[in-house]
Amino acid sequence: MKSSSLCAGLVVLLLSLPHSAEALRCKQWTRLGPAQKEATIQRMIDGLARNNDVRQTGIDVREVRRCMEGKSWRMLEDFDDACDRGMSESLDVLDRIFKKYAWTCIPRHHR
Repeated sequence: MKSSSLCAGLVVLLLSLPHSAEALRCKQWTRLGPAQKEATIQRMIDGLARNNDVRQTGIDVREVRRCMEGKSWRMLEDFDDACDRGMSESLDVLDRIFKKYAWTCIPRHHR
């Protein structure tokens, strides 16, 4: 029973992630300066941490936040690389990258 509720919680978590990055596209990203890019990623992480659906999963949001903040510079580079490689035609490329990092920050015992 606990396993099925945990799986449901993870689904909620992953479904709620697009809200943090849905408005961000390569066109906007490439116009930002370095400090603005860092601030944008921090806002995305903050949005994830404040999301009530995420908080109700039982996952330690503080732990996920710390993990994502520790990887923020790599996320920034991945965003830059994706947009530089011409992936801007894919509207959800930055969202997918953000979700990938969020997934890697979920403790293994919750997966």
